[in-house]
Amino acid sequence: MVGTPRAVPPMVHLFSGAYTYPVEEFVAIADASMAAAPDYYCTPERKRAYVVAALTGRARLWFTRWSQHHLSASHEEFRSALLEEFHINDTPTEHQKFRHLTQGLSTVACYARDFESAAGRSKEEVDTQFNRLRFAYGLSPHISDYVLERFADCPTFKDLVNEAGLVEEHFKAIPSSGSDSGA
Repeated sequence: MVGTPRAVPPMVHLFSGAYTYPVEEFVAIADASMAAAPDYYCTPERKRAYVVAALTGRARLWFTRWSQHHLSASHEEFRSALLEEFHINDTPTEHQKFRHLTQGLSTVACYARDFESAAGRSKEEVDTQFNRLRFAYGLSPHISDYVLERFADCPTFKDLVNEAGLVEEHFKAIPSSGSDSGA
């Protein structure tokens, strides 16, 4: 008796679009996982759903925007667009630099200046909802989580930067748990 095709477990490593996890590696793992259950992943919708379930942060933001204009796209078209969007070139364009910019170890103020400069070089407007979300997802995770909760209260890029700065100051004011107490 032949059973009902079963899906494979969700992907362990989620893809946010960060440089630390190359999109090519993510796609190869997704393809290999789906190949283990070809009877289940036999439709473009199931393949896309499996991959999309593992997208987070900026990658999920990109997919949300992309899917609005590509409702009837095949899985191969989706796969190609994902690879194109998040591929890291040896010599990235100004737009690619802007797309992948994150706070890293810099302050919120420095990241905001870099973001505005990169946006200008890419002919992007920082006050669009998409780019404000892109900025928020590029913040350090502990700041990003708080800022995303307050995103609706920040209708402009300046408001978002101010909110992120307040969160950053709050975290700076908290004593680190590893500090020497003089004992």
